[in-house]
Amino acid sequence: LVRVRELLEDGARRAVESRESIAPYDPGRPCEIVVEFTKSDLVERFRHRKDVEVLEPRKIASRADDWWTAWRQFYF
Repeated sequence: LVRVRELLEDGARRAVESRESIAPYDPGRPCEIVVEFTKSDLVERFRHRKDVEVLEPRKIASRADDWWTAWRQFYF
């Protein structure tokens, strides 16, 4: 258990130290987020939101110029 904790701490330390060498993920522009729900009745609350399209009975797509706007359109 002690060895596992040491390995985890070492891996976390190395990851934080080298964070500048890794570019953040960029989903590109424009952005589309597709969400598939487990139940079709969950889609109804998104049906009339601007820039959100119902694709299938359990699936929506949110489209925007950037990822954060596409996310906000259906999540908030």
